[in-house]
Amino acid sequence: TRFMKALEWIEEQRLDAVKLLKNWASINSWSENSDGLNAMADAIIESFAPLSDQREEFLLPFGKALKFDKRAKAPRKILLGGHID
Repeated sequence: TRFMKALEWIEEQRLDAVKLLKNWASINSWSENSDGLNAMADAIIESFAPLSDQREEFLLPFGKALKFDKRAKAPRKILLGGHID
């Protein structure tokens, strides 16, 4: 099928994705655990570094908010939102 190459690539990433998921899940990033929230933010920053051209951090009372950009001036944009805790 026309998606086989993409599906094969996804399958090749599986072990690394599971390792990353286990690493992130092991971080105690409960909403009121600022050390854990900062550790999770640092882990996300490390993981997104190869994917983004720019990064901004916003310090909030409970931890960091993060913004990553890739090709910020591209005519089409996609927003991926999430939360750290």
